[in-house]
Amino acid sequence: MAKNVTVSWKLPTKRVKGGDLKPEDIRHVRVELSADGGAGFTELVLVLPTEEQKASVPELEAGDWHFRMTVVDTLGQKSEPVVHIETVLDESPPMPVTDITSTQT
Repeated sequence: MAKNVTVSWKLPTKRVKGGDLKPEDIRHVRVELSADGGAGFTELVLVLPTEEQKASVPELEAGDWHFRMTVVDTLGQKSEPVVHIETVLDESPPMPVTDITSTQT
């Protein structure tokens, strides 16, 4: 069964070298999605710092889904990407029995 998945995160408040990072210094968070183990990603959404920090994807099928988030500041500098793996479980019913045999006595 497909599942609706929402990922959420907190914006950073520091730069790599320790300086403060204000929300107004962030352009957006780029959210990407991969269905192939992280080999290839497709952009899902750009989330502005003034918006709720989350992204939703409807109808994800069973499997491992990789979400990658990258913070981009107003100067165009990018953070290291962070990958979150969400596993959607296969909750479908079991297959029927197979190889049925019978004997008569």
